[in-house]
Amino acid sequence: MKKLSYLFLFLFVSCIETIDWPGDNESTGRIVIEGEITTDTMAHTVYVSRTQPVIVDSPAEPVSGAVVLIESDSRSYLLRETTPGVYQTESSAFGVVGESYLLQVVIDGEIYEANADLIPLELIPDPVEVRTVIFKPPNRPAIEVLDFIYPSNFGSEVPARYQVSVRIPDNADSVIATGYEAPQWLLSELEQNNFIVSDTSYYMHPGLEPPAIFAYGETNESRLTFPGTSIVEAYFSMTPEHYDFVRSVLSETEWRGLGPFGFIPGNVVGNISNDGLGYFSASQVVRLTQIPVQLD
Repeated sequence: MKKLSYLFLFLFVSCIETIDWPGDNESTGRIVIEGEITTDTMAHTVYVSRTQPVIVDSPAEPVSGAVVLIESDSRSYLLRETTPGVYQTESSAFGVVGESYLLQVVIDGEIYEANADLIPLELIPDPVEVRTVIFKPPNRPAIEVLDFIYPSNFGSEVPARYQVSVRIPDNADSVIATGYEAPQWLLSELEQNNFIVSDTSYYMHPGLEPPAIFAYGETNESRLTFPGTSIVEAYFSMTPEHYDFVRSVLSETEWRGLGPFGFIPGNVVGNISNDGLGYFSASQVVRLTQIPVQLD
């Protein structure tokens, strides 16, 4: 029996081989630009960096000193560098539905450009349904609490980016239903005066994506809450080109799988000119806000 054990160990160890990856410590230094403008009135951000080597444990190399401009037929915004590689508009900037936007980034005399159309959100979103459910804590009487489910990330009418933020009220102790024993995570949040207890963002796809389902399933996740909680949902419109880019990125990262539902590795093509990488987008934002009423 000992001889068989030694033989198995020998075979197992002999299968491990170190493979040298040519160029693993080298970088092409290509420019990467990521940014967006939306119909929200706020400071909009553009990130400018350079590609990193294949194997690296440091953050992307920021590009400072660039001239960054976002303009349309009706307005123009010159961005300022707030931190290395991070450029922002003034806080009063906003996009207008129906307009086309040009992003221009000038780095050492080289010009990188991208165009984005700000299209309307072509769906009428419904607010999540908040319902009363019976909650039965261990060894305690059953009580009524509130529950809602995030929208499914598959089967949307059109592609969209979705965000939901759940904020408990400052006076949470007084609005929790009678007999409800707050879970420890909620007590910890209250002790830290952190009233945002959930902040989720994902993409809504117009069809089923087998690699995505195999990778992480659907997002329609149940959430418990209680009266006085603010539920704010935001839908961001996406052009077909923008969605194709996001889908390509997901296929190379989260959705990548094996077998018949896997993807062959390849370059993700964005909309940045002059051999740049990344994407510049424009979106209309539609928000829905609801606050569940006090339970009787």
